Amino acid sequence: KHHAYTLLEMIKKSKKDHVHIEYFGGEPMLNMNFISFFSDLLKKENISHYGAITTNGTLMTDDMLIWLKKNNVECALSIDGDEEIYSINRRYKNRSSAWRDVDDLIPRLFDASLKLSARVTYNSKTVSKLSSSCEYLINRGFTVLKVVPDYFDSEWSDKSLEILEGQLREIDKIRNIRKNAYINLDDDELFIGRRGCAGGYSMFSIDLGGNVYPCTYVMDDKQFLLGNIENVSEIEP
Repeated sequence: KHHAYTLLEMIKKSKKDHVHIEYFGGEPMLNMNFISFFSDLLKKENISHYGAITTNGTLMTDDMLIWLKKNNVECALSIDGDEEIYSINRRYKNRSSAWRDVDDLIPRLFDASLKLSARVTYNSKTVSKLSSSCEYLINRGFTVLKVVPDYFDSEWSDKSLEILEGQLREIDKIRNIRKNAYINLDDDELFIGRRGCAGGYSMFSIDLGGNVYPCTYVMDDKQFLLGNIENVSEIEP
């Protein structure tokens, strides 16, 4: 609760008319109590806001689905493709695939009528199946796909980048055919408030300790540390 009230003060001092709050991880649903409390706090303070959450879905309960719908929170499900592609990178601690749980969740997400998207993260190992992964998810009913590379993958090579170019051409063909689906490949469209990188200007990322960074990609890198929510006045964009 302390962090919630501190974040509230940070938002108030920003003097923004409207804020976009996105919960990410790790897995944000591990702390659903905080998310619910903070959302209620923003409402009580009459702060106009839009909520979104990026989740792997493995902890999703029916009560959570009801809460997301009631509070108009957009849900991005991290699902990289079909079972084969998904299981390459998304496994439980015991190394078993989380696919069965996520596969069972998909129809429940649609039944809940959420604002829903599929987050498709690809790397050098899965890039050859990128276009077929997009096709698969559209066939499963997703109409919004957020397709993003794994920027921390150190195995990219000239060959895999060449494969990526071919896959992007195939995705462009899918876009032209599947007019009902929106496939987001443009990073600019992921940011709020301005074209280009909004990190440190209109967008900030906050870790569990309250440390503030320009965006999620540089979190834990101290050269990008802007400050801490406990000392809002010292945060410098």
